[in-house]
Amino acid sequence: MRTHRTLPVSTLCALLLASSAWAQIEINHAKAIAGGVTPGDTPGYPVTLSLAGSYKLTGILSVPNANTDAIVITADYITLDLNGFLIHGTTVCTGKPHVTSCSPTGSGVGIRALGHKGMVVTNGQIFGMGSVGIFGGSNGRIEHIVAQSNGFPGMSVDHSNLVINNQALNNGGSGISVGHNNTVLNNTVSGNGSSGIDTLSNNTVLNNTVSDSGGVGLSLDTGVGYAHNVLNNNNSAAIPPIQVIGGVEMPPGSNVCNGDTTCP
Repeated sequence: MRTHRTLPVSTLCALLLASSAWAQIEINHAKAIAGGVTPGDTPGYPVTLSLAGSYKLTGILSVPNANTDAIVITADYITLDLNGFLIHGTTVCTGKPHVTSCSPTGSGVGIRALGHKGMVVTNGQIFGMGSVGIFGGSNGRIEHIVAQSNGFPGMSVDHSNLVINNQALNNGGSGISVGHNNTVLNNTVSGNGSSGIDTLSNNTVLNNTVSDSGGVGLSLDTGVGYAHNVLNNNNSAAIPPIQVIGGVEMPPGSNVCNGDTTCP
């Protein structure tokens, strides 16, 4: 006769706790105000994510002023799905074809993870922050994010990240700003107050559409390869206007420049 073993209650509890520890944690405005999303998260903004794991927005996050962060990441290996929702602040940027003024500006960041690795942020919109939309660390990914009308860069990351399939629109600084050894791929960058995309060394910039930037379309440091980008009407106030500074075009002639601009 076959017998069935019943797990001790203590073992079942341990298994349930282990599974819940890796469950996706929901974040919304009510939870931000209440606090306790992770250990050390105090009531109100910012929401502090102090544990590695998976998080998902289930509502809009709205910060009260230009000096308040929405989410601060203090751990490595965090995945944050904005789930189609917004993170927004109080800053409004104006000017055409590119931003000439943002007010109020401040220190507030939509998602701040500088100094941490393995951050993945996807699927939502960040706008109106006093400073940067996303301020990321290393070895992560930003994908399908719209960063719009933030006081300074729309997105800024450190090193070894993939920045792919995003929109950086009408921010007060550059659209996308990256440190070393990143890949910037398939993004739409338009109407930003400074350069469209700016990088430090040893990055790859491919298949982006960059238009109507207040500065050059691509501002690239040494060892940056760029190819198959479409550049429209950037730096148009300069005489002569310049589309790209620095970098290495690979292969030569692979980028397309339109408007009253000078192609390298």
